[in-house]
Amino acid sequence: MRSDTEILCTIEQAAYAFVEHANQMVSDQYGSNIEVTFKDVHGADPVTELDRTIEQLLVTTVAEQFPEHAVLGEEGNDVIQMPEWLWVIDPVDGTRNFTNHIPLFAISVGVLHHGRPMVGVIGLPATSTILHAQAGGGAYRNQAHLPTLTPTALHPGLLGVQDRDFWKDWGAHIALQNYLGESRWLGSTAYELAMITMGTFHFGTFAHIAIWDVAAGITLINEVGGQVLYYDYHQEVWQPLERFTTEIPLREWAASLIVGTAPVIATLATQIHPRAKASGH
Repeated sequence: MRSDTEILCTIEQAAYAFVEHANQMVSDQYGSNIEVTFKDVHGADPVTELDRTIEQLLVTTVAEQFPEHAVLGEEGNDVIQMPEWLWVIDPVDGTRNFTNHIPLFAISVGVLHHGRPMVGVIGLPATSTILHAQAGGGAYRNQAHLPTLTPTALHPGLLGVQDRDFWKDWGAHIALQNYLGESRWLGSTAYELAMITMGTFHFGTFAHIAIWDVAAGITLINEVGGQVLYYDYHQEVWQPLERFTTEIPLREWAASLIVGTAPVIATLATQIHPRAKASGH
C-alpha cells in the first residue's frame, strides 16, 4: 500500500506533466488571431476554443491515469458532491490578456482531497515557468526550490495586488491607504498568486474569486509560508481557507480573500472587510 506522500508525488508529477504540455499549447497560439466568444450576454466573460480543448484534455488525462478522481473546470460540468479526489482547472486564467497579446495569464490546476488543497500547479506560458507544490513538500519554480517568504510588516514600500474596485467594494480604514504601498491589478488571479508565491508581490486582496482561480494557488502559498484567509460572513471574521465544501454547488463557490505573510495578513484582517457577500462562505 502506497504512503500518502507517494500518492501526492504521483499526482503532482502528473499535474506538472499536464501543465507543461498545456503551457506549450498556449505558447504555440500566443500572438495569433484567436476567435473569442462570450459566456455572458454583456461580453464580459470571454472564452476560446483553446480553453475548452485544454480542459477536455485534463478530463481525458485524469480519466486515464486516475479513473477514481473527478474534474471540475470553468468550462465544464458541475460537481454536486465532493469526491475524495477532485482536480480543479482554469485552462487559461486571464483569457482577455491572452487574446490581446498581454503576457499575463496562467494555467491553474489544483487537486483537492476531501476538499482540502493538496497539490497546486500554475503554468506561466509566456515565460515557460511552472510553479508546483504538494502539501508538506515545499514549492518549486520549475525544478528550483522556492524559499520561504520573508515575513514583513505592512509598510508603504510593499508591492501588492488589489482588486480593481478595492476602495469601492471593500470596507477599509482610510488610514490604511498610507500603508498599502503600490498596488497592481493584472487581470489573472492565478498569475497574481504565482507572483505572491515567488515574492514579487507581498500581499493580495481578492473579491468574489471562483474555486478554479485559487485551488492551485492555495497550496503554493501555504508551501512558501504564506497564509490565505477568506471572509466568513456568518461570523464576520477572517478565517483560514483550509478546505472547500459543497454546501452550495462548487461552480457557484466564491469568496473574498486576503493573501500574504502572517504580519501583513494580521494587519489587513483588522482593517478591511468586503462589503458585498460572496457565494461560498
